[in-house]
Amino acid sequence: MSTELTFRLIAFLILIITFGISGYYRRKANIGGGDRIDYSEEDQRYFRLRSIGALLFYGSMLAFLIYPPLIAWAQVDLPLWLRWTALGILASMVPAFYWLFSSLGKNITPTVKIRAEHQLVIHGPYKYIRHPLYTFGFINFIAFTLLAANWFMLLTALLTFSVLLQRTPQEEAKLLERFGDQYRLYMQRTGRYLPRIG
Repeated sequence: MSTELTFRLIAFLILIITFGISGYYRRKANIGGGDRIDYSEEDQRYFRLRSIGALLFYGSMLAFLIYPPLIAWAQVDLPLWLRWTALGILASMVPAFYWLFSSLGKNITPTVKIRAEHQLVIHGPYKYIRHPLYTFGFINFIAFTLLAANWFMLLTALLTFSVLLQRTPQEEAKLLERFGDQYRLYMQRTGRYLPRIG
């Protein structure tokens, strides 16, 4: 079996497990979250840009996994050790995503809208950072682009996450509106995307 095929098969397996974890907890939240989530409070500009970026990223990811010649035009030469390291990072994100989603429980939403029975989660990775889904997602996307050695994937991953970073203050405003001083205190002791030092 070639190294490229090994990369693709292992990455495919890791992604199936990661998406399985995400899908399981998102479905569970939609069933037991107490209300139907809509996109009415979502800034439509951000929503469209995020959707385009995600479509391009996931499309190129699928092309790499199923038929790499489709995106060979964006291939770059990366050393094998870097690509193996990226695969190791990708694998390490599986337990990280389980930790995140199991901590968040039924509070996960795909929009800035907060569920009627939303609880402030301050355990698991949320004990250290306020938006670990963005942090873990970014690490996951970057690791995949390094594994695939593809500059187009990197570009679309950066586009998608730059939109999410623009949306974060709106999410935090909603949480402040709901939880007030409890969330303010939480903000003081945690970092937005990385743990607060000191």
